[in-house]
Order: sequence, then structure tokens, then C-alpha cells
Amino acid sequence: MKQSSMVHSCSYSITFRFVFFFISFCIYFLTTTHAQVVHRRLWPWPAGPWPSRPWPTRPWPTRPWPTRPWPFPWPMEPPQPGPPPNPSPKPGPTPGPSPNPPIPPKPQPKPPAPGPSPCPPIPPKPQPKPPPKPQPKPPPAPTPSPCPPQPPKPQPKPPPAPTPSPCPPQPPKPQPKPPPAPGPSPKPGPSPSPPKPPPSPAPKPVPPPSPSPKPSPPKPPAPSPKPSPPKPPAPSPPKPQNKTIPAVFFFGDSIFDTGNNNNLDTKLKCNYRPYGMDFPMGVATGRFSNGRVASDYISKYLGVKEIVPAYVDKKLQQNNELQQSDLLTGVSFASGGAGYLPQTSESWKVTTMLDQLTYFQDYKKRMKKLVGKKKTKKIVSKGAAIVVAGSNDLIYTYFGNGAQHLKNDVDSFTTMMADSAASFVLQLYGYGARRIGVIGTPPIGCTPSQRVKKKKICNEDLNYAAQLFNSKLIIILGQLSKTLPNSTIVYGDIYSIFSKMLESPEDYGFEEIKKPCCKIGLTKGGVFCKERTSKICPNTSSYLFWDGLHPSSPPNPPPQNQATPALFYFGDSIIDTGNNNNLTTEMKCNFSPYGMNFPTGVATGRFSNGRVASDYISRYLGLKSIVPAYLEPNVQLEELLTGVSFASGGSGYHHLTAKISRVRSMLEQLTYFEQYIARAKRLVGKDKTDHLLAKGLAIVVAGNNDLLITYYGQGSQSLIYDIHNFTSMMAKSAASFVTQLYGYGARQIAVIGTPPLGCVPSQRTIKGGPRRDCAQDLNYASQLFNAKLFITLDQLTHALPNSNVFYIDIYSPFSDIAVNAQDYGFEEITKGCCGTGLVEAGILCNRFTTDVCSNVSAYVFWDSFHPTQRFYKIVAKKLIERYIHHLK
Repeated sequence: MKQSSMVHSCSYSITFRFVFFFISFCIYFLTTTHAQVVHRRLWPWPAGPWPSRPWPTRPWPTRPWPTRPWPFPWPMEPPQPGPPPNPSPKPGPTPGPSPNPPIPPKPQPKPPAPGPSPCPPIPPKPQPKPPPKPQPKPPPAPTPSPCPPQPPKPQPKPPPAPTPSPCPPQPPKPQPKPPPAPGPSPKPGPSPSPPKPPPSPAPKPVPPPSPSPKPSPPKPPAPSPKPSPPKPPAPSPPKPQNKTIPAVFFFGDSIFDTGNNNNLDTKLKCNYRPYGMDFPMGVATGRFSNGRVASDYISKYLGVKEIVPAYVDKKLQQNNELQQSDLLTGVSFASGGAGYLPQTSESWKVTTMLDQLTYFQDYKKRMKKLVGKKKTKKIVSKGAAIVVAGSNDLIYTYFGNGAQHLKNDVDSFTTMMADSAASFVLQLYGYGARRIGVIGTPPIGCTPSQRVKKKKICNEDLNYAAQLFNSKLIIILGQLSKTLPNSTIVYGDIYSIFSKMLESPEDYGFEEIKKPCCKIGLTKGGVFCKERTSKICPNTSSYLFWDGLHPSSPPNPPPQNQATPALFYFGDSIIDTGNNNNLTTEMKCNFSPYGMNFPTGVATGRFSNGRVASDYISRYLGLKSIVPAYLEPNVQLEELLTGVSFASGGSGYHHLTAKISRVRSMLEQLTYFEQYIARAKRLVGKDKTDHLLAKGLAIVVAGNNDLLITYYGQGSQSLIYDIHNFTSMMAKSAASFVTQLYGYGARQIAVIGTPPLGCVPSQRTIKGGPRRDCAQDLNYASQLFNAKLFITLDQLTHALPNSNVFYIDIYSPFSDIAVNAQDYGFEEITKGCCGTGLVEAGILCNRFTTDVCSNVSAYVFWDSFHPTQRFYKIVAKKLIERYIHHLK
């Protein structure tokens, strides 16, 4: 296919970095129960003359397109409740049906008669006598339907207006009383059994953002109680504490497609580099962007999950815990290139909107098998079904190779689109969805591929068609919200948001809005990136568009925690994120089923079913949710600047431990740290590197393998030393390591102790006897080492100038979870999830010889040594809450 044809026939949908600004209205509108909320204006425009400009009075579809440059001076106003306007300048009776869709002007100051109260029903009580008011005029005839035009019908006699009833304010929902702030934990003494500190209190709850009050439909629109700011809000919406939306379901085109086209015989797929270069682990998942897409961000800011899987993903079809967890919280059925009209999807050989509904039916059947019919119905009805389509219908089917503009005018074609959208919403409602959001089309004439032939000027015909479709979509969704019982159907105005960003890109941090970051073809525009020939811009965050049609995704959000700019991890498998992958050792796990719950289901070399402690510590400190391994082949130095792991599973403080396991010793980890410092100085300079080292946090976790392998295991050091002498050697080695870190420039150093090692499944099997009790000699050794480590670190923090060295107690939270497992949602604490759970770990836990438990979230341990992802998440949060005050 020629390039020019590709420009017109390409699939289009916009995955927006500016979804940060769009999410704020989603959080409110998707959780409300009022059906008529669709009539509200969906974006808080800044104060100024633009929103107050009157709508053109002549019929819109026949209006010639303005000659002045886009954006135009009138906004896309949603219809306001009240009588329909008279297109004639002279006032007169209510006009009859118009062949064109009515575009309502600004409401007149005279309010219509009040309608029934929208407040929830309350017990009957004596009503106060309403104050005398002037007699209102009878309401005018209802507005005629815009799609399609109907012949004139006699208007029914308007019913008398009901007497307005004051709506008493509903009592506010009582908020739980926040617990007291956690104080510093008591430090353990030098005794062999340090006292167990009390459990850490829960963090203070963060109240969700208060939604603005709903306007009453019968009343004239009132000005907002708070004046709009002169500039758009900062691109970081507040993170909601979602309590009402259990799942999200996405339908439509490439805005929401997270990989459903990967296995289709179509040209519209992007499961190859450079797509996905800024996605976690740099994986090209089939998302039409350099990273995440809009569905991921909407799910994240609704508090559901950070990464939305594609429904046809092969990993999601497996019968394991990943299937249950991801299915329960929602998936994407969207297919890049799809549209409301069937010929749009069929021409590109992608999944049609009707086929997406078929997948949704199949999803419900699978859910019923997992959680039952009643819970499935609740998830579907309380979840948010979000639809985005229409861009491909206009770009391809009407203006492109579909050539529908030769058969239909744009008015009738957009009417067909609006009718198809209404039909899709009705079918979703029939399948049980009750919260449905439909996003309109953006100014698609301003995408790079559509600017190419217009000398970098927006295609005004496409923008006009987008606005025309949006106006009809608003009206038809408003009608559906009134006719479908117990439904919440909202319209998402993306056109206004996009227009504001194009008008003032510098306010949103963009420098280039006309060209894509991924340069394609002779025109450096085009549509899709090529795997080998495309050139990538040096700073994707300054470009609004990634390719010819799709927006970019922010590669690395700025750290929220300015006090700790970077994290450096040293030690063993608790914080190893893949440094053993290329070693000749049994101590590695870069194969299935390890990583089955990691994003994209990749076995990265982490000793768990998903993330490990280093990932969660970094996440809770506001840096990033995935920490790269220093020896990872494709990792960039820019990514390493905010945190990296040098840890190696199987390592320890004693020099024999790493030799026995054939892994990276603690001394080798310091050598890699020295290399890292040199590379950082070349990239950002000596001053900034010194600042990262001094203000960053170095975290050390070791000692477990010294006791399990070197003393009680293969090393047989128990035949040479007693436990007191051996733990003293360990503590001295730990102090030496901290001193060397200090010499390299680290000033904030946290050293984590050892957990109750005698309670891991393998030691219960080996030393626990028939009842598989905890091995008390190992637990005693752990406590003895922890006590000596605490004393040694306390001495170091006084001896090293300007240092902040502190001990982190992991023994106590581990013991608390073991004793009170049910309080944390765990059902099994004595066995691992992989295989029998008695001895399997590392190479013994593989997809060929072992099975995996059906519900890994109920297990404390993933294999016979290492905890599950969920356990790491809980413990990391408890540690951050308890020790955050130590950071300077």
C-alpha cells in the first residue's frame, strides 16, 4: 500500500499523555448514580471570553467552515435543560423538527418550570410552606430528536409543573477516625532475643477528592461557586482512594488497545520495537505508544491497577492466579483500527465492536466459573465500561479509502455513527453494565499524519466532522441516560481538552505538537514507526505525538519524593531483580513459573511470582515501581539514575557464601557500584552524581544465606565456629561493607536484618520434624545476629561524619504476619505455592516438573525459601511507615 494511502487509511486513536487532566472528571462521573449527569459541562474551562461566546444561530451542518486558523472561538457546549431555542431571531412559538441536528444556544435568563426533584427518596415528613413565587409559565414542548429527523407531530399539552419541594441535605457519610501517627520503634538491645516491638499502626487514610455538587436539571445553570483558574491544572491529578469501582472494561480502538491485535493477520499492530521502549522492562506489548496507553492511566487513577491486560493475551488464558486477579479487576477488549461502523474494522481485518461484545460475553462466563453468578453480576454492574471509537470511521471510512464522502454527506454519516454508538451502549446495558462512559473524538485533523498534506495546518474538514459527531453523541447519550433504568451514562469531552493543549502546549510541558517523535518516511511524518528505519527523538516527553496518529507516553515521571532521589540495593535474593540471569549457577530463576504475576508475565530473574521487596520499597518512596538490575543488558543509564539493584541471589556477608552459590559476592557488588558512579559522572557530571550518592538511600539485605548455607548447610562452618562467634564475624563483615559504601560517597545507609529463617518451608521440612514446626536453632541464630548488627550499626553512625546509618527490623513484622496470618488475608504459611511447597526453589520450581497453587495470594511463600509478591508488598509498606522518619 502506498504511503499516501496509508496516511488516509490508517487506524487512528489517541492515547494521551494529557489523560492526567482527563481523569479528574472520570473519577466523579463514573461513581455518581445520577443518570442526567451527562448534561453537565465536562471540563472546567478557565475564566475568559471564550466559553461565553454565543453559538452560531444558522444551522451548523450547512455552515461554511471558518477561514481563521483553528481552534475556533466557540466551544462544544453540551445541551442544557430547558426549552429548545428558536433559530429565528424573532421570538415566536416552538419550532418544528429541523432536518439538521439542533445546536442549542446559550440558555435564556428566564428559567423553565421546575421538574421533579433529583434527590434520593426520604421518609415523608411535614413539608414547610414554600415562599411565594411568581407563577411560572408552562414548560415548552420537548426538543425534537436529532437523529434521524422525524416528520412534525402534534405536541402534547404540557403537564402542570409540580410544586418544588426543598431537598433536605443528606447526612454526610461518617469518616473513620484516623489512627495516631506511628512513632519511632524501640531499638533492640544487645541481648540474644531482642524484644518484639508493637505492630506498626496503619497509615492515615487519605480522603478522596470531593466532587463538585450536581446541578439540578430543572434549574437554570448557575455559575461555579469557585472561580476557574486562569491556567489549566498541573498535569498530576490526585490519586483517588477508589472504593466503588471494582473493575474497568475498555472497548473501542487503539486508544485502549493493550495488545489484542498481536495475533491477528493485520497491518495494524505494533508488537515490535521501538513501540514499548518506555513500557516497564522495555517490552513491546502491542500498545500503540512508546509506553502505556490511556486505558492503563485511567485504571491507575481510578485506583484499580496500573497495567490493563489484553483479553486475548495468551498469559491471561492460563488457569492460574494471574487469570483470576486480572479478570476480576478488568481487561481491555479494544482493537486498534476498529470503529462504530462494521466496514471500518472489516477493512483492516481487526476485531469489530460486535466481536468485542462477544468477547465480553465470554468474559462473563469465565467470571461465573471463578467467583459465581452473583459476584459476577456485581462486578459488571458496579464496574466502569468505557468506550472510545469514531476516529477511524472519519479518518478512513469517510475521508479515506472507504470513500463514504462520495455517498453520504458528513451530516448523515455522523448520524449513522451516533446511532451505532447508541446501539453499542444499549447492548452493553443488556449484558449488565450500568456505568458506561463514552469518549468523543478529538480534533483529529491536527494529528501529524493529517497535517502532512496541509502544510502543517490542521485539517479543518476532519475537525468539523469530529465536532459534529460529538454534538450528536452528547444528545443521544442524554436520551439513553433517561430511558435506561439505574444507568449512569456519561459523555467524555476529549475535544475541548485536546484543543486547550494545542492552543497552549507550553503550559503542559510540550515543545513539539506538529511532528511525531518517531520520524517516518521522507516527510518525517507518516503513520506507524518502522522497526529498523525510524529515528527516535531524544526527548519523548517534549513531543505530544509518538507516531503519526498516537500520542506519546511519559517515559519516567518525576520522583514524588524529593528527599530521596535514588535507591541503591545490595545483598541477596530478597532484592535481586535479575543480576544472576547470565551466571552459571543454580541460584537463578529467569524461567516460568517465576514472574507469572509480574507485569506482562515476564520471568525477569526475580525470586518470586512477581515483584520483590526492592520494587515495593522504591514504589512506596515515590520513585518508581520497577527497579532494574544493574547487569540487565538493555537498561539505560538514565533509568539507573533513580535506582538500581546490584544484589545477587545466594550472596552473603561471609566470603564463602557467594563461592558456594557461584554468584556475585558483596565485594563484587561494590565493584559494580564503582562502575556505576563513573558512568553517572560521565552522564550528569560529578556534582550531580555526588548529590545522588549523598541524598540517595543505600539498602543492604544479607545474612540469610550465611546462616542457611555457610553455617548450617554445605559450608559446614558449624563444625568450626559456635553460633556466637560466627554471628560476630557476620556483624563485622556487615560493618566493613557499610564503611566501604561510605567511602564511595553514600551517606544514608539502611541495613535490614534477617527474618525468622527457621520458619521458611524448606527448614520446616528439614528440621521441623513430623509436625514441620519452625527450626528454633535457626530463629535463635537470626535474633542473635540481628542484635549484634544493631549495636555495630549504632557505633558506625556515630563514627562516620555526616552519616545516617540505621538498622531495619524485619524479624518482627515477619513474625507478626506468621502469627496473625488470617488478619492479613493469608491461609497458608508453612508451604510454598510452587510444587509441593516443601523443598522446591530455583531450578526445582519450573514449568515442566511442578504445578502452581490455584490462589497464590493466599500463600506467604512462593517457593520453599522466598515470599510471594503480596507478602513483599505488605511488609515493604509496614517498613516504610515505620522507618520513613529516619530519612533526611
